[in-house]
Amino acid sequence: MLLFIKKNLSFVKRKYGDKALEVAEYIKWIVALCSIFAIVTIQLTEWRPLGSASRHEAINEIILNLSYSYLAAIFFHIVMVYIPGQYRKRILRRQISNMIFTNFINKLNIALKEANESEYWLELLHESNYLDDQQFESIYNDCGKIAATLTKIIKTTKATAN
Repeated sequence: MLLFIKKNLSFVKRKYGDKALEVAEYIKWIVALCSIFAIVTIQLTEWRPLGSASRHEAINEIILNLSYSYLAAIFFHIVMVYIPGQYRKRILRRQISNMIFTNFINKLNIALKEANESEYWLELLHESNYLDDQQFESIYNDCGKIAATLTKIIKTTKATAN
């Protein structure tokens, strides 16, 4: 059953989306509960399907074997797939957060370099009399505030990470 679900999982996901995967998970656990119920019913009571006594034993044996097999498969799935998958997810989240942090710092550094370069170009525009003193002071001060803010963000972010 698990093998069947696993083989058809990509098809189901493509066709029906993530909601179908949730439904498949519920079905898997419902079948597991039904298996447990069948085992308990057969082992603790004298459950007899319709038919002869020899048939009862054969049917009970088949149901028990299927139930035990399914529960063993669920246990195997939990131990070999689900638990390591959760561990991999945790590692992946940590790696992604480190990549995002590093990328964020790099972007801030690029923005700081751009702010510094903008100051240089503003000085050239002022020296060439393209900007008057009032325009230059206003824009240059704003650019300085942006550079100071970016520097503070970079320092605070690096200090928080360490």
